Amino acid sequence: WFAQEVNAVNSKLAVADNDMIKLATGEAQSLHEVMIHLEEAKLSFQLLAQVRNRLLDAYQEVMRMQV
Repeated sequence: WFAQEVNAVNSKLAVADNDMIKLATGEAQSLHEVMIHLEEAKLSFQLLAQVRNRLLDAYQEVMRMQV
């Protein structure tokens, strides 16, 4: 599951990067679409980072438990 989410976020970042290149070269259709893609990529990355942090915290908590 986590690997699929990483791949999804990576593809959103790639789309945003391509949109930025198109905007810089003047090929972009709409500035609004570019900004929307950038925000989607940013929010997706932030969500993935928070999920990763929570998973690591949970793992560390389990490892601290005494049997």
